[in-house]
Amino acid sequence: MLIFIDISTIKAFFIVNRLRLMKSDKSLYNLIRSMNPTEKAYFRKSASGNFRGNDKTYLRLFDEYEKFEISGDYSEESLKRKFAGSKSAIQFPVLKNYLYHSILRALDHYNEESDIDLKIGSIINSARLLYRKGLFKASLSKTKKARDMAKKYGKDVMLLDVIHTERQTLRVNSSLNQSSELLMKNYDEEAEVLERLSNISSYKKLLDELIIMATASGPAATKKEIRRYEDILQRRELNDEAAAICTQSKILFHQVKSFALMLAGGRLEESLAHTNKVIELIDAAGEGRKTYPYEYITSMQNTILPELNKNGYAAACRAAEELRKEEDELLKNSPAKVRNFLKIRTLSCEINMNMYCGEHERNTGLIDDEIRYCESNRNNTYRDEEIVTWNQAAMHYFVFGDYNRSLEFISKIMNDNSFRLREDMQTFCRLFALILHFEMGNISYIEHYTKSLYRYLKQRRLLNPAERTLLKFIIDLQDVNSKNELHKLLKEYLDILSFDTYAGAFSPFNVTAWINSKLNGTTYSHECKVLYINSLGKK
Repeated sequence: MLIFIDISTIKAFFIVNRLRLMKSDKSLYNLIRSMNPTEKAYFRKSASGNFRGNDKTYLRLFDEYEKFEISGDYSEESLKRKFAGSKSAIQFPVLKNYLYHSILRALDHYNEESDIDLKIGSIINSARLLYRKGLFKASLSKTKKARDMAKKYGKDVMLLDVIHTERQTLRVNSSLNQSSELLMKNYDEEAEVLERLSNISSYKKLLDELIIMATASGPAATKKEIRRYEDILQRRELNDEAAAICTQSKILFHQVKSFALMLAGGRLEESLAHTNKVIELIDAAGEGRKTYPYEYITSMQNTILPELNKNGYAAACRAAEELRKEEDELLKNSPAKVRNFLKIRTLSCEINMNMYCGEHERNTGLIDDEIRYCESNRNNTYRDEEIVTWNQAAMHYFVFGDYNRSLEFISKIMNDNSFRLREDMQTFCRLFALILHFEMGNISYIEHYTKSLYRYLKQRRLLNPAERTLLKFIIDLQDVNSKNELHKLLKEYLDILSFDTYAGAFSPFNVTAWINSKLNGTTYSHECKVLYINSLGKK
């Protein structure tokens, strides 16, 4: 028996099922959730004029998604029931797909003036449209405008698109003999752009390699780890700035050197020189801070601790304040995840600054802001930033004697099995838990936590010398029976710290300041201030 099915029915079946697969996820919900109030208002205004039909079904669907956003309880089935019995219920996947792309078009138009990439892209699209209409001179006029903008803002990827669009038009506008000079110039320009893009790519790869290393294990704490960062500094691309052939490459060249020097044993003054060069290059470019917001902000963040070491607390505070004034404006067109990462990192840099020089009381509001910002944006926060936030919170509450709260944040890091980042911080948290229990008088807990630490190390990695020395000191504390024995042990460990380079291995926790506070009967903050002032006097 033969069954004949109309081909249009088959097509409709596959289209609808493809849409169902595409949009059964939360893509539309997440898109609407990402919009700010001004963007939503713009979409409503444009939608009111563009959607046909008296019932405004698409706007109604948009409204329903907004209600889910407020309640935070999204349900696809609940949404479908709202449209049950209507024609829209049958075409629900099509409805969602149309709304999704309508929002994208509206956002494209809304952000066109403020986003240079969208603006150049729009001009290139106009050039292509004019080409298809056979209006070749008008198309070439558009590609010229797009080329000028792409060159001004250092958008080489978009410039490549301009070159290809122009070439397509040149080849049909007149005979190849007539346009030969322009056509050959077009090919030469393409070769130059490709060379620049390759050069930029090599430096981006270096920077990403460095970030991956730092995210995995943190700043160098051993000679072996220092060598890893110094190996990067010895790469051919970093021998001479002349190897970086364009502004973006030169910015990346100095970024890599600055970051690697900071991580390789804290060579802060050398790092600051390269960081300042990055800022100088950005400011020399056309609207550089808007063109390179990520590079500018991270560089400004990286000036805070070197300024503290070189020029004092007031200079570091000025650097932090200057950054806060500019940050929101520079990040307004960045994705939420990038925006949150940079804002949390700015708070983190300022908190570390205050911890380093004993100004812990200034951190109370900053720590609250960092925790609140991290929690309210958890879906758009990198996990390693969450580790750093919890670690800083633990340090802060320790300073003010709130050991239970400090232990709460340390436990968050230790008990979250999803973390596979920052092994240095993971290990330190387990060591710091022993210190917390010592402060709380829970000597019996130290043996239990020591065994837990050994189990962790068996799965992960061995202790470095500084960590091994601290662990031995904590274990020896269990055998102390008098105040005199405690002071003797503290002095012995202090001698080890002064003899070797272990004192700064647990930053932002200052082991030397903690021991001095025990020996001198002072506060941890006071001893941090004394050590910082003494460090300035040695320079």
